[in-house]
Amino acid sequence: MKLCSPGHGFAAGIALVSCSALLGAMAYAEAPPGQYQVSSDVVVDVKTRLAWQRAALSPSTLAAGSISAASYCEGLHLGAFSEGWRVPTRKELETLVDAASRESSATIDEDAFPDTAKGAFCTSAPALQAAGIWVVDFALGGSYLRYPPNDGCWVRCVHSVQ
Repeated sequence: MKLCSPGHGFAAGIALVSCSALLGAMAYAEAPPGQYQVSSDVVVDVKTRLAWQRAALSPSTLAAGSISAASYCEGLHLGAFSEGWRVPTRKELETLVDAASRESSATIDEDAFPDTAKGAFCTSAPALQAAGIWVVDFALGGSYLRYPPNDGCWVRCVHSVQ
């Protein structure tokens, strides 16, 4: 269930209100040349000092393994990082949103993150109320609340770089 997402509106009284009008302007990362150092399985963002899993895990693979996003990330061993992988915060994952992407592709730098799904990606940010989480949607280029947690969201793990 989506609470609010960019480009969509909902009825508030008798007026149709856009989510962007309520939430304010969306912030997007503009990835300048040289911002990412790409290897076969890890992308390092030199600006944020975060290492990202290059290939995301699909919701069906997560569900088939009966594993949580957090457990999956904690068990990763990619690149030079044998431990310390985790589910990103909402703010961290939003830094990957690239508004300049083509309409036919996901709103992310596809040279650094090829074959990224145009869909919702899990974050570690819980909703303030109820059993939901924030997700970042690379089809819409924004974030919204999703209920229940891990219900069909992709996972791209992150690691802090010293």
